[in-house]
This record gives sequence, structure tokens and C-alpha cells, in this order.
Amino acid sequence: MNNFFEKLPTENNEEYIKRICSKKEEIGLSWQNVADICNEICGYNYSESYYRKKYKISLVDELVGVLSNDNNEEVRNLEDILGEIRQEKQRIRDERAAANALYRRVDREQTIKEIAIIAADRISEKVILDSNGQVFVNHGDRSAILNISDWHYGIEINNYWNRYNVNEAKKRINNIFTDTINYIAKNRIAKLYVLNIGDLISGRIHAPIRIDNQEDVITQTIEVSEILAEFLNELSKCVEIEFHSVSDNHSRVEPNKKESLDLESLSRIIPWYLKTRLADNEYVTIADNKYDDDMSIFDCENWTVAMAHGDKDKLTNISSHLSLMTGKHIDLICTAHMHHFACDEVNQCMIVSNPSLMGTDTFAKNKRLTSRPAQTLILIGKTAPIEDIHYIVC
Repeated sequence: MNNFFEKLPTENNEEYIKRICSKKEEIGLSWQNVADICNEICGYNYSESYYRKKYKISLVDELVGVLSNDNNEEVRNLEDILGEIRQEKQRIRDERAAANALYRRVDREQTIKEIAIIAADRISEKVILDSNGQVFVNHGDRSAILNISDWHYGIEINNYWNRYNVNEAKKRINNIFTDTINYIAKNRIAKLYVLNIGDLISGRIHAPIRIDNQEDVITQTIEVSEILAEFLNELSKCVEIEFHSVSDNHSRVEPNKKESLDLESLSRIIPWYLKTRLADNEYVTIADNKYDDDMSIFDCENWTVAMAHGDKDKLTNISSHLSLMTGKHIDLICTAHMHHFACDEVNQCMIVSNPSLMGTDTFAKNKRLTSRPAQTLILIGKTAPIEDIHYIVC
């Protein structure tokens, strides 16, 4: 047996390794034994896995050689089996890659949530809005919808038509707050539906945006969430609040739209943050979306209201899209994305497009387009879904 482990004069290293590996089971060797013997005889320093994998590859090569030189039915069956093995290995690799991608997504989202919790504790004591003590007892019976969208918080703009940064954004949000409080009192509004129609953060989806950004996307998301928490909390001192939110295009984590997953959107953090932050406020309800993250449908008095950001729709087709997808006749649709105010009616469905809080940015300027920074308040009617649209110039 001792002579067995000596290399024969006619053998090279490859042939010696193959002979030793082929007799492993017969003489009761472990792969570590094989590695120790081959390393000593051949002068190598490889691990046991090297010899194990090398021997298995040589067996497959031999099988392939046999298959290529034979043409009978048994060989063809072996070819089919080998093909199935390759397909199964590829399927397992694909499943492993998909699982790893899921784990990374969950870890990334969990990390963002942990950062958000820390930030909430850090900045929750800061006062962002100035209510000026405007608190009153409401004895009204009306409902209204406040549309907020396209804040693009975090971007910095400096052109002839617009000056915008995080400080200016907070001033404009204060204007919305003050105007809304006055409108609530004037129209005896008892319940206010606050609709986040998306793009509250600037994001990082294009290089020019990343250049213009004043803050990173995590800070954008955290600060916008805290501003909204304070905004809703202050409003709830005089009116019942129901908050709805949809996903958008500027909040996606992956800049490349084709490679982006719907779930990988920072917009999903906002309602989660608000639920945590305002859990003890009985006058604020953070609603869940029944159908999907990018659309919300709910009842408002006797009307069915829907909302979607607008990046996947146009004003000419959004009514048919949402009605066919949900099987509902929709009375009012609130959308955004276009950065200018518009209103239309299609088959007794009213459609309102919300303007932008940001105003004229570099993209709009280069397209020779300007717009006033504004948001909209809708007074719900009895005989029609819209009785009044209040244009809040910010």
C-alpha cells in the first residue's frame, strides 16, 4: 500500500492526483488526506476543496467525452440528464441571486427606518411651523381635501423666476398651514383629507438633481416626514385629519428607472414614520392603501376619491385607468407630477392636477416653462364632488 502513494515514473502530477482521488473511497481517505498526500508528492499547497472540485470536474469531462463519441439512445438519455442538471443549477443560482437581492432590500429599508427613529428622537422637539396660537373649537360639518405634492424638498434653485431651498420650503409650508387654518374656519370644515400625492423629496434620480441637491436623500426624507408630522399635529388641533399617501418617481432608490423596484422607494418611509410619530394623536388617521402603493381610493362623504402621482398616467387617461383597474366609478381624482394646476371632467369624473410647491426649476426653465409655487384645497360639495377649489399661492 505504501508503494501505491508513490508517483509512477510514467505519471505527471495531473495523472497522479487523478489516480489518488479515484481510490479515495476504496482505501478510506478523507479529502484532507488526499490534499496532504498530493501536496507532499507534487510540491503543492492546495486546500482539500481544490482537489475535490478538480476531481469532480475531471469526471464531468470524461462523461462529456463519452457522450461526444457515442450516439446510441442511452447516451442521448445521459445528455438529457446532464442538460437537466445544468438547468437546475442555473435555476438555483437565479433563486439565490433573487433571495440575496431581497435580503439587501430588507436590510436597506430596515436601516433607513432605524435612522428615521433616531432622527425622530433628535428633531421632534424642534418647532418648524408657526401656528401663532391659531386654535379654535370647530362646530362645522363640511369636508375638504388638501393636496400637497412636488415639494422637492432638499433641492436648491436660484434663477430669475425662483429662489428655493430648504429654508424657503419651510416658509412656503408655513403659508400653506396658515391659509388652510383660515379656510377651515371660514368654511366650517370638520374633516380634512390631506393627500400626499408624491415627490415631497428631491431625490437623486438624475445627475442634474444630485448636483442641485442641498441635502442627501436620507436627510430629505427624515426632515420632510418630521415637517409633515408637525403639520398634521398642528392642524388636528382644530379639525379631524385623514392622511393618504402614494409613491412617486423622485423617491426611488435606484436612479435607473428600468432597474428600479417599486418597493425600493423612500416614499414608503413617510406614512410609516407618521404612524409612529403621531400614534398618540387620536385626531389623526394615517390610512393604508388597499390596492397598491402608487394609488389610493377612499370615500369622502358620498363621493369616491382617488389619487395617484401622475408619472404613470396622463390627464386624458387617468380616469379610465383607475376605474378599470379597481372596478369603481370614481367621482374625483387628485394627481400631480406636471407642476402646474389643471382641472378637467371626464364622464362625470372631476380631475384636479396639483401645482408644485417648488416652482420653476432648471428643467422647467430650459423647457421655457414657468409656474407659481402653489398647492390646492378642495371644498367637497353636496351635489358635485367639488364645490370650490382654493388656490394657495405659496
